[in-house]
Amino acid sequence: MTKGHPLWDKTIELAENCSWKAGPNLAKRMRNNEFEEIERVIVAAEDNEPAGFCTFSLKDELPESSTYSPFIGFVFVDEKYRGKRISEKMIDAATEYAGSAGFESIYIMSGEIGLYEKYGFEKIGNMTTVYGTVDQLFRRKVRGGRKLEAVVPALEDMWFRESLLADEETMSYNHAWGGTIAFPKEKWQDWYDCWVVDHENRRYYQYLKDENGFVGEIAYHYDPEYEGCVADVIIHSKYRGRGYGARGLELLCAAAKENGVDVLYDDIAIDNTAAGLFLKQGFYEEYRTEDKIILKKNL
Repeated sequence: MTKGHPLWDKTIELAENCSWKAGPNLAKRMRNNEFEEIERVIVAAEDNEPAGFCTFSLKDELPESSTYSPFIGFVFVDEKYRGKRISEKMIDAATEYAGSAGFESIYIMSGEIGLYEKYGFEKIGNMTTVYGTVDQLFRRKVRGGRKLEAVVPALEDMWFRESLLADEETMSYNHAWGGTIAFPKEKWQDWYDCWVVDHENRRYYQYLKDENGFVGEIAYHYDPEYEGCVADVIIHSKYRGRGYGARGLELLCAAAKENGVDVLYDDIAIDNTAAGLFLKQGFYEEYRTEDKIILKKNL
């Protein structure tokens, strides 16, 4: 659920007053609505009263440089409702949601031994958290999730890029630089030769594709202004809210690293909320001007 759900305020009250010391932290986040668009609070209810909760979030207590995502967190069941496998049901609900959002795996951090293995998780290893402590990281495969992959488009597939750049809602992030961009068919060949055929290891371009077709693009190119490569991720507006932006950025960072790129930059309009996506994927603010924020990630 998200803010505005009938059980939102009741769940805040349960989190605030529960026996678990982490509950008030979640209550604070819910009051301030400190969630990304794709993130959710999962609540189990009986007779219209919250019995337990957990969260689906892109990041947890690992450093920003971590590429593990998304996470189940804040798993709690009120004492009077325990023994009904509510935790398992909430974890299953979060996992199902992860699949619908396009993720192939979901993670959880926990000090519990032998608990989450019962729910289909496998231990990845012990990880140092942002608090300097060591905790266990578990992973669960998502069944039936949308598979998102990066693919090299053919020249004749440039129709998708033309439609992507022409869609006003998709390109609203680019309003500071003119919004939509014309990409007529007569420009396809030269652009394709430069970016896909003769990229000279200074340019990278691929489409993002799920089981239904193309959904966006990922790219980077060398920019002398930054003396490094600048990232680009665009998801078509009708496919947003499914986690494709986060997954696409992960794929782009992995490809860049494999290709020998040490650092990725991005310059984002000062009012573009997409900056949050990059920050959650390990980018940090290098500097800003009146018009844009320069973000950087060491790969």
